[in-house]
Amino acid sequence: MKILKHGEKKKLPDGRTVSFIQTNNYYCDGCAFEFEICGKYERHVGPCGSGRPDGKVGVFIQCEPDE
Repeated sequence: MKILKHGEKKKLPDGRTVSFIQTNNYYCDGCAFEFEICGKYERHVGPCGSGRPDGKVGVFIQCEPDE
């Protein structure tokens, strides 16, 4: 499983590119997967909170592929 680091980008199978942004809180507000079943993307980007081996929490934001 891939674990994105802060600022790292990953293109998903559906064509979107997302980046992991570390936060101080565990909230879904503003996450690219806020209104989706996010677990289906974990094998591509890793978890956003408690499942991370580095202990960091954050959200995934959608970005342009060349940003």
